[in-house]
Amino acid sequence: MVLGRKKYSYIVYTQNEGRWTANNVYKTERQAMNAAEEALGSRNYDAVKVIEESGKGFEKELWQQKCEGRGEKPITVSAIETAPLCKDLEDFYRFPARRTMGQLLRRYLDREVLSMVEILHIERHAKTLIRMNDTLVNQALSRVSTLHASAADKPQMECRDFLDRRLQEMRERLMKPTEVEKLGALLNEKGFAAVAAKGGKETGQRDFIIRTALAHSLGQAAGWSGKAEVMLDFLGPNVEKAAIPFIDEILAEILDGAEATKEILGHQEDLASALRTLSDLSRGKYEVPKVSPEYVGRLNTALGKYRLTASRQVLLERMRRELGGIKRLTRDEDRQDDAFITLLRGLIVPLGLRGGSGMAEAMVQRGRLVFQSSGQGTPGGAVQRITDTIPIPLSKVGFLLSVASTGLREKAQPVIEQCLAKTLKGMGSLAMALPGAKLNPPLKAAIEELADRAARVDLDEDLCQLAANTLRNLVVQKAAEQKDPEQVLAEATGKTLKDDLPPPDEKEVLPEVLQDHGLEYFTFEQGQTIYDEGSSGDVAYFITNGLAVRVHGKDPKDRYVETVNPENLVGAEILTGRRSYRDTLQALTDVEAFAVPRTLLESRVASLATQDPLTHFVLEALGKA
Repeated sequence: MVLGRKKYSYIVYTQNEGRWTANNVYKTERQAMNAAEEALGSRNYDAVKVIEESGKGFEKELWQQKCEGRGEKPITVSAIETAPLCKDLEDFYRFPARRTMGQLLRRYLDREVLSMVEILHIERHAKTLIRMNDTLVNQALSRVSTLHASAADKPQMECRDFLDRRLQEMRERLMKPTEVEKLGALLNEKGFAAVAAKGGKETGQRDFIIRTALAHSLGQAAGWSGKAEVMLDFLGPNVEKAAIPFIDEILAEILDGAEATKEILGHQEDLASALRTLSDLSRGKYEVPKVSPEYVGRLNTALGKYRLTASRQVLLERMRRELGGIKRLTRDEDRQDDAFITLLRGLIVPLGLRGGSGMAEAMVQRGRLVFQSSGQGTPGGAVQRITDTIPIPLSKVGFLLSVASTGLREKAQPVIEQCLAKTLKGMGSLAMALPGAKLNPPLKAAIEELADRAARVDLDEDLCQLAANTLRNLVVQKAAEQKDPEQVLAEATGKTLKDDLPPPDEKEVLPEVLQDHGLEYFTFEQGQTIYDEGSSGDVAYFITNGLAVRVHGKDPKDRYVETVNPENLVGAEILTGRRSYRDTLQALTDVEAFAVPRTLLESRVASLATQDPLTHFVLEALGKA
C-alpha cells in the first residue's frame, strides 16, 4: 500500500508594532525562505518568520529573525477616506466624529489603551495627546481638513482654521479632575438619571456631562476587556432606557479597534471562525465557548437583548473589511465553500443581506476567491452562486439591487440582470415573494423603498421599471386583499369595529399572564436572527408584536419558509425536551417576544404528577416523542 504524502504549505509572516500579519503562502519551503529573507532585507518590518502548516491545521515555526538596527518608529495617523462634516462644537462629540477620530489615531489609542471618549472628556488624556504628540495631532488635523475641503469645496486653510478653533474650545470645556471624580461617584451611587440632571436641560451640555461620567468609569479599568466590562456593568437589569445609546456608542468605539476585538474575543481558529463570531455576536447569537471569559457571554447577551445599533454596525463593518481581503477562510481548501455558505446564511434578511451594499459587494469579492476552483471565480459567477443560495425571492432582489449599486455592476451586469429577471417572474404576489408574510406598515415601507431603489439603479431601463412595478404591486395587491377590518364589518353587519371590541380587562390577557410569571421580554431588530437551525437553546419565544420568518432546511433544494405572526409560539420543540432548534427564525420587522424557558415548563409538568396524573402522563409522553 502506498501512503499519500502529507500536504504542507509555508506561510511568511511579518511583524510591525508587535502585530504579526500573514504576508503570503508558498508551496515549498525554499520559496518561503527566499521570500522571508527578501522581506527582512527590505527593512520594512520589525521581524519576519516562516511557519510550516499541515493540511490538518498543525503549525511549526521553521525560522524567525528580527531586523537589526531598525529603530522604533514614531506613531503616525492611520489612513481614512472620509470624515463627517462638523458644523458646530457638539458635532465633534457625536459618535460619527468620535469614531473617525478613533480610526485616525488608532495606533496611538492602541498603545495607550484609550478610547476617544476618554481623550475628549478627561483632561490629563487630552493634554498628554496634545503636548507630547504635537506632530501626530497636526497630521490628524491636516488630514481631516483636507477631506473637509474636498467635500465642502472650500480652501484647505479655511477648514484647518475652523478645526483649530474647535480644538481650542474643546480644551477649554474639559472639566477639572475633582469635578470629574464627583461625577463618577454620582454615577456609581445614584445612577444615570442623577448625572443627566446634573447636566441641565441644554442637550449638548447634558450629553457632555453624561459622557464625562462614563469616561471616568472607563479610566478605572485595565485593558480593553476591562473597559468593555465596565460598560456591560451599566447594562444591568435596571438599566435606564436613556442610558443605552451612550453605552452602545462607547462599546462600539472599543469594538472598532482590531487589538481590542482580539483581546475581548480571544483566539479564533481561522478567518471563517472569526467572521462567524463577528456575525453571530452582532445579532446576539454567538455560541460562547466554555473557556471564554464571562464577559464575552455578557456582551453576546447585551447585543441580543438591547438596541445596540452602533455596536452591531461596527462588528458588521469589521466583518465586511475582513471579507474584502485575500486571506483564506479556512486552512483546509476543501472547506472553503461550506464556510462561505455558512457565513452567507447568517447574513440573509428578508430584503437582502445585513450590512447593505457594502456587505453584498464584499461577499461577491470573497465569492470570487472561494468559487474559483469550480469555475465561478468571476464577479458574475459569484453573483449567480450567491443568488441561487438565497432562499427568499425578495431577499434575492434586495441582494441583486445592492450589488448593482456598487462598483461591481459593470463587471457583473449581464448576470445581475438575468438573475433579477428570473427572480421577478416568481414574484406575482407577496405570498410568492415572501411566503406567508402579513403586510404591515414597516414591511410596506421597506418594500416601497426597495421599489424606489429598483427604479434608480443603473441597469437595463425596462428591467428596472419592471422590478419597481413588481415590488409596488406586492404592496398594492396585498393591501387590496387585506381590507380595512372596520370596513368589512360595517358592510357585513352594519356595526363598527368598536361595537365588537372586548372589555378592557379582557384585552391582551396572554401577554400579561406571561409577564406576571416573570418571563423575560426581548426586542429584536428587523433582520436580526433570533435563533439558527441546529443551534442549542433552552427557551421558546412567544411573539407579541411584529413579524418573523422561519426558514426550514439548510439545503437550497429542500428549503422552504413561512411567516410567523404575533401571538404564536416558536421554537416549541425546546419545551418538549429537544436541545436544538429545528429551523432558523429571523425578525422580518422589529419583533417583541417573551422567552419561555424549558425549566419553567418542566417544573410545571412535574407539579402535575400529584395534581393531575393523566395530564402529567400525556405531557411527559409528548416530551419523549
